[in-house]
Amino acid sequence: MNNNSRQSRIPTFWSQLPIPYFYMILLGFGLGLLLGVRFYFTFWMSGEINNWTFENYFIPPFTNQTLWGFIAPLVYWALQRFPVGRGTSTSRWVQAIGFSMLIAMFHEIMSYVVWWVPYHLTGYEKITWEMIRNTLVRIPAGFIGQWVEYWVLYLVFAGINYSRKYKQKELELIRLEAQRNQSQLNALRLQLQPHFLFNTLNTISSLVDIEPKDAQTMIRKLGDLLRGLLATHENHLIPFEKEMEFVRNYLDIEQVRFNDRLKIDYEIDQGTNRVLVPAFILQPLMENALKHGFSGKLESCTIRVSARWCEEDMLCLKVEDDGHGTNAEPGELLQKGIGLRNVKERLELIYQDQASLRVSNPEQPGFMVTIVLPKKMA
Repeated sequence: MNNNSRQSRIPTFWSQLPIPYFYMILLGFGLGLLLGVRFYFTFWMSGEINNWTFENYFIPPFTNQTLWGFIAPLVYWALQRFPVGRGTSTSRWVQAIGFSMLIAMFHEIMSYVVWWVPYHLTGYEKITWEMIRNTLVRIPAGFIGQWVEYWVLYLVFAGINYSRKYKQKELELIRLEAQRNQSQLNALRLQLQPHFLFNTLNTISSLVDIEPKDAQTMIRKLGDLLRGLLATHENHLIPFEKEMEFVRNYLDIEQVRFNDRLKIDYEIDQGTNRVLVPAFILQPLMENALKHGFSGKLESCTIRVSARWCEEDMLCLKVEDDGHGTNAEPGELLQKGIGLRNVKERLELIYQDQASLRVSNPEQPGFMVTIVLPKKMA
């Protein structure tokens, strides 16, 4: 990287101005023109119009405000160099006030210079010692006015600066919050994967001797499933069709484990395939359904997986089984179970309060978990 490219990235004083310098000049010119016309027309309406009126009621406010537009960057520099506020030291106050008085005096003197010099050079009115003496008498009163205007401009810049810093701080907090959420989501996904792999490998090991073909089938299915995990390991939201591929691979593995005792029903509405859902959000619900479905039952279990449009722009995902259900309260289940708690935390991190997770026991035997998600298309 050469020196020119490095220097181009260093913010200059002019680039840090709250308002571009050109616009400061335009604002000063516009405000001066507005005030000058206002004062001038006050006398024009009363019929007291003459050269003296123009020179004393249009020229002064016009040159005063226009000049502030030109020297406003000095006020902003003072704000950066001598910031004052609560807790400011006495020496800093002395520096700030001293500089403000210097700028106010400079402004007052320059107001006469930019007025008189063109008059003198064009021969309209020559500068005389009498004019200078009269001006020196008026300068103290004008200085006070310029000093007050200096601090008004100082406060305006301070307000703009505060607003900019507040917005930057907000953006930084949002960025840090996003990083924190990303880390939590990664941790939650890593929490699920070893848990699932442990159960699957345990099942494979139990089948190697008694059902080697089934064990081979499970290993192949597990390979497909792991490839899906690796393909989406950086994506927290994936199309629902990808989620269903994972679900089918997972349940195929479980069907090898339970043989004909496990039945799967799918009810998927059209148009849901491209909806973005949290990656692997249904896996812990599958595991939960198998747990409740076979609890206390030796014969069979049916798991129903459905995806329907339940409300306008909302996707409703349901996983239910026909087991004996549970007598535990929903709140207790969401706190006690690792899988359900994991799903709940991921939904809160990704959607805040736009998504919901509900657990319930239908009237007939069984257990049902419902996830409601906002419609976000891939």
